[in-house]
Amino acid sequence: MRSPYFPKSLQITLSVMALILGLGTFSSPLTAAVAATAIIYHSAAGSTVVVRGHSTLHNWSVRTSTLTGRMILSGHWPMVPGQSTTLDLLHVAIPVSTLKGSDGSGMTRTILHALHHRQHPNITFILTHAKLQNVKPTKSGTYIFHTSGLLKINGIMRKESLTLRITPQRSGKVTVQTRVKLKMRDFAVTPPTTMLGIIRSSNAIKIIAKWQLTKAAGGRKSGSK
Repeated sequence: MRSPYFPKSLQITLSVMALILGLGTFSSPLTAAVAATAIIYHSAAGSTVVVRGHSTLHNWSVRTSTLTGRMILSGHWPMVPGQSTTLDLLHVAIPVSTLKGSDGSGMTRTILHALHHRQHPNITFILTHAKLQNVKPTKSGTYIFHTSGLLKINGIMRKESLTLRITPQRSGKVTVQTRVKLKMRDFAVTPPTTMLGIIRSSNAIKIIAKWQLTKAAGGRKSGSK
């Protein structure tokens, strides 16, 4: 029976947040269903994020291998015939201070300054909606989710759509891959310039992310029967 006080989407969000934060369970009939099937993953080594752009002089890139966060799937994962899987939660953060420019320390300082890294130390993405596109995996064993969420850069939060390619590994780990095109000015980031404005970066950038995750200790939450 659905709680008369909370919509289903809010019940799911509160239930999953309770699992992550260790606050116990949210009191609603839906909580038991979520807790009974939740598979929790957290960040592992081997992740990469690359930001690509170009200027009047050449192409440039910024990269990091530091991503933190969690992902929660519920249902049967990897999927089996006749069963379903839902992506209930995904929250990832990139510490701005870990970004490194392709042109050395000078470029890195410019990027950190443009992103106001002291006031806004993290780039974050919080999932708000996800829909599985393929019941059967691709030849590479990948499941594709069309998602939307809140992307926060430089303290500015915007709703963005991402296509996530989630691939379970034989080791039990999971790889999440995505790419998205953005405009720096949408996040109040002024495209950097050098040499008194002679060299200017374009407003458009592309972000390519590969996030490695491993199942949390006791990663599947089982409800009592």
